[in-house]
Amino acid sequence: MDHTTRTSDTSAPAAGNETNGANDNGTLSVPAPLVLPLSVVNAADGEEATVNFHVLWGAFRRRWLLASVLGLIFGVAAAAAAWELLPAPFTATAQVRINSFDPFFFFKVDNQTPRFETYKQTQMILVRSPLVLMAALRSPELAGLSEWTDPGQNTQEWLEENLEVSSRASEFISISLSGERPTELKDTVNAVMGAYLQEEVAGAAAARRERLTKLENLFAKRRAELETKRRRTETLSEQTGAITEGQRDWKYQNDLAIQRSLIAEFRQVKVQLINLRFDQTHLENDKASGQPAEVPDDVLEAALSRDPQYAAASKKVAELERRVQQNDVELSETHPTLVKFKKQLADAQKHQQELQEELKPQIAQQILGGMAASGEMSNLERKKLIGDLLAWQAELEKKIDEHKTTLTKNNIFNAELNRLDQDIAQDGALIDAIATQIEQIEVEIENSPKRIMEFRKADAPQRRDQKKKITGAAAAGFGVFGLFVAAIVFLEYRSHRISRLEEVVDGLGMRIVGNIPTMPRASSRRPTGDNRGKTAFWNSVLSESIDSARTVLLRDAKVDSLKAVMICSAVGGEGKSTLSCHLATSLARAGRKVLLIDCDLRRPSICRVFDLPQIPGVCELLRGESSLDDCTREVAPEGLSVIPAGKIDHTVLRLLAEDAVGELFENVKKQYDFVIIDSAPVLFVTDSLLIAQHVDGVLFAVRRDISRAMKVASAQQRLSMLGVPMLGAVVIGLDRDSYGYNSRYGRNYQSYQQYRQYPR
Repeated sequence: MDHTTRTSDTSAPAAGNETNGANDNGTLSVPAPLVLPLSVVNAADGEEATVNFHVLWGAFRRRWLLASVLGLIFGVAAAAAAWELLPAPFTATAQVRINSFDPFFFFKVDNQTPRFETYKQTQMILVRSPLVLMAALRSPELAGLSEWTDPGQNTQEWLEENLEVSSRASEFISISLSGERPTELKDTVNAVMGAYLQEEVAGAAAARRERLTKLENLFAKRRAELETKRRRTETLSEQTGAITEGQRDWKYQNDLAIQRSLIAEFRQVKVQLINLRFDQTHLENDKASGQPAEVPDDVLEAALSRDPQYAAASKKVAELERRVQQNDVELSETHPTLVKFKKQLADAQKHQQELQEELKPQIAQQILGGMAASGEMSNLERKKLIGDLLAWQAELEKKIDEHKTTLTKNNIFNAELNRLDQDIAQDGALIDAIATQIEQIEVEIENSPKRIMEFRKADAPQRRDQKKKITGAAAAGFGVFGLFVAAIVFLEYRSHRISRLEEVVDGLGMRIVGNIPTMPRASSRRPTGDNRGKTAFWNSVLSESIDSARTVLLRDAKVDSLKAVMICSAVGGEGKSTLSCHLATSLARAGRKVLLIDCDLRRPSICRVFDLPQIPGVCELLRGESSLDDCTREVAPEGLSVIPAGKIDHTVLRLLAEDAVGELFENVKKQYDFVIIDSAPVLFVTDSLLIAQHVDGVLFAVRRDISRAMKVASAQQRLSMLGVPMLGAVVIGLDRDSYGYNSRYGRNYQSYQQYRQYPR
């Protein structure tokens, strides 16, 4: 059995001890103070972090009728007052139409127009802009506007504050102004609309003209740059002697062929010189030493150049060198084409070197053999021929250098000319596009329709505008209605009345001993043919719920030796007296000898329930005016006795404070199995606190929508501070859905009750 909500037996005074709460060893037992649940503390301090929607719904359910009635009364009053106080002026309205798309005559030149809604909102703001209002105020129709506007206020500021711009349809803007002069209102609205249209049309045209001017400036700038590049191209073409790209390529190939022929002729002259010198040296050495000389390297190089295989390799190397040199001017170092040519050049040079090493020995043998077989030339003739060849070699070398310089220069010029040709082509395409755009804008400026146009001018209003009056009255009425409903529901929410079982268990930390449903009014009437089944059902539900609480109480009595149980509540109206009567009756039906004592001395009710006289009772017993037997009345069912409250006076209150009731409880506990005490509300008077110190346990009555969480927690804390054991709570009406009459169990059980109570 869970007794976590009860004060431990060691800290509470035993039933037979004195009221000072002394333990068996004579020391004073001080109970631990009750710590209120955090949710209750926060609710009391107004620091609840979030709104509890279940509690809020419960507050609305309890007070919706009162809140609605009061809100309706004061809302109607507020609406009536607003209707009388709010003016109903004249209103002049003009309308402007805005096309949802930017219209064009033939060419759509504005490709970056904003979304229509954004554009419309911008135009609505521009209607009330200072530029438009100042232009409107300059019109002759508004010369007398300052005479009927608010005195002391700037006319433009007044117009900006009172002019209304709205949009009730997708493509329309309404411009409205309210006042007491219909004609002046019409003139003002039309003047504002005219100024806005003029400014907007002028602004749109100015924007297109500004764009046209920028394009024309750009066209002129690009055109000048293009002419500069063309003149540069002509100058370079004159320097290279070629005008077109094809002529430049032909001239380059021709210059390259000339360069190759000069180099070939130079090599032949060089080879002849080498042969002649070698012959002369060979003959002189032979004469001097009688031994043949070795072939010099320059002779070998000259002979190698005449070898077809080596000449082909040398030609390939020269061609790749030319390509690398040409692309090195036009391309970057990391360009794939240039990297590819460099790799091919390295491979060709490697192959040329391998051929040279292979052919040199063979050519040397051939030269030595040829020299031995050839006839001799006179020394004089050989020297003259060598001199002529040397002069011609110098001339060829000079021509090769000059031609090489020219070729390199032409390569640079050709690369620049190619780049200029590409730039000229791109610039020409751009200039053509700009020219096309300029032509399109010029056509649209002259012929395109307007996007914003006048739809309807304002007329002088003949009737007063009741819409604002109706809107103001409705807003006032509904606002006051909502305010009253919100205020009453909020106040009820702040009261934190208990409406759910979880608020007792989790919020207050109380143990649930029993759960009694709220009985419908029909169940208290005399059973008839129409309601006999429902009456039987609800009577059985009440009996079973009381018996459930009785079962828990009997279990606690067996474990903890409980006899005297006080039924209490935090405030009045929570059902403690009804619970006391039903619980005592249920215990008596279970075969227990039960005494029900009415200790609610200030407002007794037990005597009316059992139809007993109020006197004599508890008060007379305490004063010694009557005996216990005289005050005790036996009632149905068998085993139940009742002691009424009696008539209270100051003597009884003094005797309560002197713990005189303790002796009474000790006497009756010896004669009865259970003593049920109906007490006064804990928070109103001290009677319950004085009586509770002499009972074995306290049982709280908690009623839905009546009990307040903070008050119940406060009453629980007061009793706990006195060391009174808390048995738990019997909740009333918190779980009515579980006892639904239309449920399957309810229908079957109702049939059984009909058969049992009303047999045929």
